[in-house]
Amino acid sequence: RICFRPSRLETVKNCTQQFIIEYFDQNPISSLGLILTRNRMSEPLSELSGNPKNHIHRLKTLNTATGGASLQNTVTLAISLLQHIPLYGHRELLIVYSSLSTCDPGDIFATIQEARRQHVRVSVICLVAEIFICRQLAELTGGVFAVASDSIHLMQLLQTHTIPPPELAQQGEAAGSEMVTDFVYMGFPKRVFDASSQGSYCFDGKRIRLASNSYICPRCHVRATDIPTQCCVCGLQMNSSSHIARSHHHLFPVPNFIELTIQRHPDYDTKLHSKGSEWIAIPFQDTNSAISSDKMLLHRVMDEATSFCAGCCASLLPTFIDNQSIQGISSQSSSTSSVFQCPNCDGLFCPECDVFIHEFLHNCPHCHC
Repeated sequence: RICFRPSRLETVKNCTQQFIIEYFDQNPISSLGLILTRNRMSEPLSELSGNPKNHIHRLKTLNTATGGASLQNTVTLAISLLQHIPLYGHRELLIVYSSLSTCDPGDIFATIQEARRQHVRVSVICLVAEIFICRQLAELTGGVFAVASDSIHLMQLLQTHTIPPPELAQQGEAAGSEMVTDFVYMGFPKRVFDASSQGSYCFDGKRIRLASNSYICPRCHVRATDIPTQCCVCGLQMNSSSHIARSHHHLFPVPNFIELTIQRHPDYDTKLHSKGSEWIAIPFQDTNSAISSDKMLLHRVMDEATSFCAGCCASLLPTFIDNQSIQGISSQSSSTSSVFQCPNCDGLFCPECDVFIHEFLHNCPHCHC
């Protein structure tokens, strides 16, 4: 049962605002624009820019969206807005569709082919039911199609589109020409604090308000309340060095770590403590097989000096439970644990640090890869 309360329009507005915030958090040097389709027409709600506050402000002013929707007009308008994007950038169109039909002035399949020639990737999220033309539009352009069941599901589907898809190499080959990069003008503003109680006038999106701290455009010296944003006077994209670093991990992601299982060394004597190291880290897929002497060389022997997480410095060795003191607990389950190894520097990490590195930090703290 599909349910959007208090209304589909308000649900889409709230979810889209959260999507805009998350999108610019993950892609601070990217641009975004809003298109509204109603009354069998499509119109730009906000221009293509890197100013998230302007998009959110324009979205809040939307009160009605009545009349028939037009997929063809929406795709045509999006192609005209995205055609100046260079080939090394992504041309994407994400449609949140709340209608059961589309009213188009011409052949929509010809428009879909034009979108493919312009390398525009179209993804569609339907709010009411699965529509054939929406699925065809997404599949023929290499996008993703989905149907949202409620507001929470819609928010989850929107969040999946904040990460850019890895399609740059395929797009360059399909274009049939060598991909040439262009320089992007970008400014790094200086943050200043106003000592006066009232503050100073700054641009908040395209509106002016008083603020106690602001960022000064290095080209025209106009103040803005937040970054990333575009200067409202000279149009310079303003970012910080952390924003550039945050966008870098999409191009060079952290490789998946190798899962290892730590268990007791087969030659270790628990009573005499005389045969080698106590613990050994073996690949996860080899835990159910017998450990031969020649295969032992491929495994990592661990001791107390090398048994700490390279991220949080916590101990990676499992807690051994003496079977004589605690009954009913097997020695295998009480003396094994999982760790993750960086393929570049062989650093070992606990499961919590592995999740933190791949989802938030985006680089290995042991080798900075």
